[in-house]
Amino acid sequence: FAMGSDIGLLCQAISTKALPLLLQEVDAEASSAASEVDPPWHAVQALFSTLAITLPAEPTAGTDHPGLPLWRQHWNYIEAALLRWPVSSSTDQPAQAACTALVSAVRGLPALLPEALRLLTASAAQSALPDAQVGALRDVARGAPCPPLDATTAAGLLKEAITNVVGNLLLRAEVPQSPQTVTGIFELLSDAMRHSPEVAGAGLCDDRLRPMLVAEQGFLSRCLAFVGAVLPESSSAEAARAMMVFVSHLVGDREELLAKNNPLASSLPCLYSGIACALAAQEHLEDLENLGDVAETLCRLADAFPAEAAAALAGGLDAAQAPATIREQLLGHVSRRGEWQRGEWLEELKQIVCEWHSERRKYMP
Repeated sequence: FAMGSDIGLLCQAISTKALPLLLQEVDAEASSAASEVDPPWHAVQALFSTLAITLPAEPTAGTDHPGLPLWRQHWNYIEAALLRWPVSSSTDQPAQAACTALVSAVRGLPALLPEALRLLTASAAQSALPDAQVGALRDVARGAPCPPLDATTAAGLLKEAITNVVGNLLLRAEVPQSPQTVTGIFELLSDAMRHSPEVAGAGLCDDRLRPMLVAEQGFLSRCLAFVGAVLPESSSAEAARAMMVFVSHLVGDREELLAKNNPLASSLPCLYSGIACALAAQEHLEDLENLGDVAETLCRLADAFPAEAAAALAGGLDAAQAPATIREQLLGHVSRRGEWQRGEWLEELKQIVCEWHSERRKYMP
């Protein structure tokens, strides 16, 4: 674009020449969409792509960038795409394009973070399975530029959005039946809970987001209860992996572990019951890669809560009706994890799981 070196002229040209024609097409497309079975939403996608051209290459603080008023002037179209217009069942448009636009907008113009989070939260609340919105929330959280955003302020906004969106989704009966939705929820939570004990600032929002979420004990307890209940029935390796990584990331430093009413400590029986029942029932856990995430969770929990974890694992194996020999092997194998090389320990765990599955098949009709 010839005017690209002068962002002010570029924004002016887009505003006066490109957008008026595009908006006519968008309005016409929106008018006819209600009567179409699967509207394509090409004009809307073109509108959002055109707005993206006005974004700076690097995050720009403040409100002086000429692209900011242009985005706010046309914000009603992003709202319509996420809240009012019918969504294509085959392409997830125009919601997908709007989510992509929001992620790019926040990265380039961080002043839009509050509006973007409010819109994603509202859209997720009215969508049955808001996979696009959850994915966008994850991308916004991972890409929120701190600085120029104040890390504490950004973390507070993200904490509110995450607890609102995820908290509502965990209550919906249809969510456990959607592996893609479960995967998206727990990938978001895993990123948000990422711990950086050795590299300061490696966590989201310069390490400010995790402590705020750790303080939400009731919310985390609901997340852990969901894992314990859903994991045994999850035949999706991706969903199981996302849930296990979340639990592993939740294990923090000693100060967190010793905190009063630590949700992990109180959730150990439920978690181990879910893990044991999954080990018994899910054949995808015979694969070393898939089993590795469960193994990492078992080891991290056992290291963090030595006595409590051993008792919870025993109770979980009882809940899963593990044969006595399998029960004894698993309890001993986890307790002696420090005596093995990591790869060899995982191989042996796989053999125990495969033997358990073989035993179960003998009694299946």
